[in-house]
Amino acid sequence: MRVTLRVGILVLGILSLIVLLQVVAAEPQAVVVRGETGKTLDEYLTRLEKFGFSGAAIASKNGEIILRKGYGWADREKKILFTPDTVSSVGSITKQFTAAAILKLEMMGKLRVEDSITKYFPNVPTDKAGITLHHLLTHTAGFRGDFGGRDNDPIARDDLVKLVLAAPLEHKPGEQFEYSNEGYSLLGAIVEIASGEPYEKFLREQIFLPAGMKDTGYVLPQYAAGCVARGYQDGSEWGSIREKNWRDDGPGWYLKANGGIHSTIGDMYRWAVALESDKILSKEEKEKYQKGYVAEGPAGLAHYAYGWSVQTTPRKTKLVTHNGGNGIFFADFLRFVDEGATLFVFSNSNEQPATQVSAPLAQALFGEVFRMPPAVVSLSATELARVAGTYALESGEKIEVRPADGRLKVAAAGAAFALVNGLAPAGSARFAEMEKKTKEAVEASAKGEYALMHAAFGGALPMERVRERESGMWQQRRGRFGEFRGLEILGTARSGPGIGVNVRLNFERGTQMVQFVWAPERLMGLRVLDAMPEVTFYPTSATEFTTFSLRQQAGVKLKFAGEGVRIVGADEEVSAHRSK
Repeated sequence: MRVTLRVGILVLGILSLIVLLQVVAAEPQAVVVRGETGKTLDEYLTRLEKFGFSGAAIASKNGEIILRKGYGWADREKKILFTPDTVSSVGSITKQFTAAAILKLEMMGKLRVEDSITKYFPNVPTDKAGITLHHLLTHTAGFRGDFGGRDNDPIARDDLVKLVLAAPLEHKPGEQFEYSNEGYSLLGAIVEIASGEPYEKFLREQIFLPAGMKDTGYVLPQYAAGCVARGYQDGSEWGSIREKNWRDDGPGWYLKANGGIHSTIGDMYRWAVALESDKILSKEEKEKYQKGYVAEGPAGLAHYAYGWSVQTTPRKTKLVTHNGGNGIFFADFLRFVDEGATLFVFSNSNEQPATQVSAPLAQALFGEVFRMPPAVVSLSATELARVAGTYALESGEKIEVRPADGRLKVAAAGAAFALVNGLAPAGSARFAEMEKKTKEAVEASAKGEYALMHAAFGGALPMERVRERESGMWQQRRGRFGEFRGLEILGTARSGPGIGVNVRLNFERGTQMVQFVWAPERLMGLRVLDAMPEVTFYPTSATEFTTFSLRQQAGVKLKFAGEGVRIVGADEEVSAHRSK
């Protein structure tokens, strides 16, 4: 009788404790802005919010959180603010959780990273029999970087596995680094096969909950209404990844295990803290986890570990990092493991993506020089209307200025386009070589000759891949716009770490804007726009407006006086007068 009573009291006590823990866990995370560095980070993001940033950030130094705060709207339509508790996608940061699951299974004796994939998949073709889990973890299995699948395709696990294993390899296993989302999807399938449990269930029970990450996952966290951020593309609502044709257990396998996991800034910080101990992974497994194995590019500035990129900072310290994004949602995770500092930031709009916000935040975190966004003021509709209108340059080219949402939208063409976008005009001496290489490669590709484009990519893409991609793009362009009539270089400027050459492709039934982004030695990629975009200028006074882009080193300013405006760029300053 006494024993029964004690057990009953114990059970009641445990239930009470569970309820208490649930209540504590449900409490909102308080905003933190601590110390001068925390204030600087907060001022940066508060100012950046005026230029379109919406998201949240957490930063710590020496075990103390100095910033934990949300900025802008998580849901613009419903006027729900971003807070420290807002849930958003972490994109390809998902890969580090898949890698941790593989290492956890190794700790449990259920697999080894040296295992061949033949141990887990039947009927593996001979050319892929040598692929190991280590190859998948380090993107050296030899798979092509893009299989063409869409994140919202609800493809089943085994169908994805068959598709990947049937495709030809681009390289022999272990021969070369090529980032592969599908390679990590295979690892997710192996997590299920080796553990006997669904992918997300295993992660939640073995990794997330032990680390205190109750709000991380695909569908298992029971997110309250309104706590998941909505995405915005070019100012328009895109929605939530979770609405994009997901299966009952999460996304299809083009996305599962390689991207799309949702979390909060608090949970991501808890993950960083967990990795400082042996709570989730043993010391031996953590060493494997965070060791850079293979150079990610010809320069060898970053080496890929297991779901992490390992780099050296300008201070000669170790940075373990990874980012993610789908063009709408972005996230960046930086762990300065030698300096006791952590930074995580995510965003839900392509206007000021977290992957570009993180660099100046990291500079501010360590007291380095960075560019603070200008302070934006609020103007009335009447004040904005005073400066709106059509202005003509001395060349006769015009710029159209209109008010929009407390800001100015400016449209221009020709040389004026380069001016208001802060681009060096076509033919500028410092970018002449890149513009020449761009023009020659594009014109050759339009004729079905791809050697110059292959050379532009520095051999990073096999010739067959370049031919396949280029021929497909030109086929789509001709089907949409008709025959190619030529190209025009619109201007060039720095774009993040690279140089962006802006080109207008002219066809018989329309045009297409393309920005070719170059690293110092090779073409990194391109961005396509179907129309010349308007440029947004933000008010810093009743008569002065500015642009601000994290991709460019300096903004463009408009200074209105009387019936004229001076357009001030980094390299030139011109006047325009209101058209009658």
